[in-house]
Amino acid sequence: MIYIIYILLFYVLFIVYLNLKYPETRWDWNIEKNNKFKLPESFFWGTATASHQVEGGCKNNNWYKWENNFDEEGKPRIKDNQVAGDACDHWNRYNDDILMLKELGVTHYRFSLEW
Repeated sequence: MIYIIYILLFYVLFIVYLNLKYPETRWDWNIEKNNKFKLPESFFWGTATASHQVEGGCKNNNWYKWENNFDEEGKPRIKDNQVAGDACDHWNRYNDDILMLKELGVTHYRFSLEW
């Protein structure tokens, strides 16, 4: 039992030591000269979507089952029952969504498909 106490004490002291030696980095944005920050020319801006979150109406996947189920205490898993539901209907509006991506100047788009 005494060994466990020594190990815990050593662990706590070690954590305190590390926190003192390597404090969290904090930037003062009022001092930082970030107006000269540039991304390389080869950097690609992109966006992404997840099918269950944007397509809407998908009822044949595990996410639908999970978000419409109850936990062990009988409470709904999603607060206020804010499930994906119809989402933003990307399934039917994908052409408009892709046009908006082009207007933003986005050159890369990662998406998933619901099977």
